[in-house]
Amino acid sequence: MISEGACSPGRARRAAIALMASAPQSGGDVPEGAEVIVTTDKGWLTPTHDCAAKESASQLILNLKNGAATAHLCLDDTGGTATLTAHSGSVTTTKSVDVPALPSALVLSPSSSSTKAGSSLTLTAHVRGCDGKGISGLPVSMTINQGLMTFETPQNPIQLTNNEGTISVTGTALEGPLTLKASLSTMPNIECATTIEVKP
Repeated sequence: MISEGACSPGRARRAAIALMASAPQSGGDVPEGAEVIVTTDKGWLTPTHDCAAKESASQLILNLKNGAATAHLCLDDTGGTATLTAHSGSVTTTKSVDVPALPSALVLSPSSSSTKAGSSLTLTAHVRGCDGKGISGLPVSMTINQGLMTFETPQNPIQLTNNEGTISVTGTALEGPLTLKASLSTMPNIECATTIEVKP
C-alpha cells in the first residue's frame, strides 16, 4: 500500500542561517552595521521566516548588529545541498547546508499477503521525498489495527529510516485477518495500511 502527500514547491523547506563575525586581527570591535553580502547557489534567501517574501533572492545584503545577523535559506520541497557564501570587505567564507526533501510518500510492503498462524512476517516501510528518493532519519511507527501479532525485531515498532529511507519490522502472525498500519510521526497525514490473511 502507498500513501502520498502533496508536493508544493517552495512551501516547506527552510533552514535558519546565523552569521557571527570575528573581531579584526588588527584589534578593535566588529564595526556596527557592517554590510555582509550572502549568496546561495541553490534556492533563495530571505531575511524573514517567509519563503514567499517579495525580498527573497539568491543574494541578500545583511547588516551586522552586535557582530551577528540572521537570515533563512529556502528550498523547494525536493530539498538539496546549497553552498552559501558570505562576503564583507576583504573577508569571504563559505558553508554547505543540507536540507532534506519534504516527505511525500509512505509505502508499506509485507513479506507475504497470506501466512500461517505462528509464522514469521516482515513488514517494510519506505519513505520517499518529493524528489522520489528515500529520506533517512524519519520516525516511522507500526501499529496493529486488527488481528494479533508480536513484534520481535525490533521489539519497539518505532524506528528511524535508514539511508535508503527504509525500516523493517519482523514479527509473528498469531491471529487474523491482520491489519497493520505504518505512520510517519512527523507528518500525521501520511500513513498507510495493509491487510494480511492469517490461516490456522
